[in-house]
Amino acid sequence: MNDSSQQLPEPVPEPEAAPAAKAIIAVTFIGFATLEGWADAVDPARPVLALPLVEPGPNTGGMQTDELLVVCQQVSSAGDNAVLYCHLRAASLTRCHGEPFDPDWQERKAAWKSLWTLVHAYLAQERGFLVQQATVACPRNLLFLRGRAGFVRFDNDAKRYRRSSSNSDAQETRTEAA
Repeated sequence: MNDSSQQLPEPVPEPEAAPAAKAIIAVTFIGFATLEGWADAVDPARPVLALPLVEPGPNTGGMQTDELLVVCQQVSSAGDNAVLYCHLRAASLTRCHGEPFDPDWQERKAAWKSLWTLVHAYLAQERGFLVQQATVACPRNLLFLRGRAGFVRFDNDAKRYRRSSSNSDAQETRTEAA
């Protein structure tokens, strides 16, 4: 006997699988040897990212040497997923179980601040860039080119970065302290 009143309901279709939530985006980091070269290459109509940054070094038995940097970046607008950057090293700072180990650690931090002040003024006032204090997150094992700024010199007596009085001073002194 074929009774149509006892038919099974239509099956409910399975929901479609959601597309992958994460996409892998390849980013190219393009480093510049000089801050001036970087500033010439970036788009002045777009904000630049710049800030003082601590780059942690390896920790060995509680000892760690960090690099005190001033980082300048701009994400390209051309859709090529590139980050143009210039990293300036101000100083290194050694810590023992998190506490400063170097006897002159306060001078090193002050030198770092003085470099940041000069770079920020150069970007915002001289070049007219909109400076946002931010940075692009970078892959952990990526090695960056260390740059320099031709208009900056380290004053050994004051233990601070200063604006060079002439271009010859800038060529003689690199943008690196102890």
